[in-house]
Amino acid sequence: MTNYNLEESELLKWQLLLTFIFIGTLLVSLTITYNEILKMEDKEPLYNEDVELAILRTNRLIALTVSLGFLLINVRDKNLKLLYNQDNLEDADKQIIAGILSVVAAIIVLGTATTGSTENPED
Repeated sequence: MTNYNLEESELLKWQLLLTFIFIGTLLVSLTITYNEILKMEDKEPLYNEDVELAILRTNRLIALTVSLGFLLINVRDKNLKLLYNQDNLEDADKQIIAGILSVVAAIIVLGTATTGSTENPED
């Protein structure tokens, strides 16, 4: 196995870990959405407002961290391709651009959570 393959393999392991964490944030988002449904139907919610907001903020902060992690992996991947004279630099650039956009989106979403709003504002 070449050094390039070893380093790429390590990046893929980090990507796999971040993907599992991202799936976890999606599951948490589902519980928050379900909590909103319960409140709208005048049923007992899973979380009170303070707990829900704390979970929401934490979840969005984790999503931002995951987005930053993916961006760093994409930058490292491009650097490896340059170092080992690999092809697909254009694809690496596209992944970096997508990563930057994801980080910006995560920052915006986190910003809405810090204003004290939940996913579905009440009427």
